[in-house]
Amino acid sequence: MSVVSIESVSVSFGGVRAVDNVSLQVPEGERRGLLGPNGAGKTTLFNVIGGQVRASAGVVRLFGADVTRLLPRERARRGLARTFQITRLFPNLTLYENVMLAVQTFHTARFAVHRTAASYRGLGARVDELMAEWKLGDMASEKVRHLSYGDQRQLEIVMAIANRPRVLLLDEPTAGLSAAETASVSALIAALPRGITVLFIEHDMDVAFRIADRITVLNQGRVIADGAPDAIRADAGIREIYFGKMHR
Repeated sequence: MSVVSIESVSVSFGGVRAVDNVSLQVPEGERRGLLGPNGAGKTTLFNVIGGQVRASAGVVRLFGADVTRLLPRERARRGLARTFQITRLFPNLTLYENVMLAVQTFHTARFAVHRTAASYRGLGARVDELMAEWKLGDMASEKVRHLSYGDQRQLEIVMAIANRPRVLLLDEPTAGLSAAETASVSALIAALPRGITVLFIEHDMDVAFRIADRITVLNQGRVIADGAPDAIRADAGIREIYFGKMHR
């Protein structure tokens, strides 16, 4: 069974059809790259999966259940997490405090006003586990606004996996990063456990082909190709139309 299933999904904004009859099946543990030129409908499709945008037609399923009309928070409770093109962090809090907020998202501590989150033993243990696993300890007390953009991107991914999601959507995870930062974030994504199914939008073709098990290419809201990275890379028509400028 596919953990993410998109069935004949369309999204229209006024007279513009941003996603046009797209179907997509993503099995458990797969790294699926979603590629295409600007305006192809990639982020809109992500927003449909995440619940930020409601499909005009079609069905979205997670783990076989119809979630087409569920709100983002309800999908998150079913095991879906995501990042966005622009980081959504708390710049005036420390890295540790940001991770703590992510960890307590589904914990009863989020409602507590009479005691600190740190007083809940399980929360602190999970934060410490994440900090150690992703080697963030040296930056724990740094205000997020003082971190490099690459470190902020890494922090956003760590926060997204804080509650052990089963599906992770990454929207342009290496956008705006230096070569060194891109390598670091790419390694972080590649190191994610296979228990997490990953769908990602990526502008860097080398990163996409290196990470993805399978690639789906969109253009003008429609799927025009779907296959293994080597097959997509070898397709002269796709390379010329969508990636040609990047490979000259």
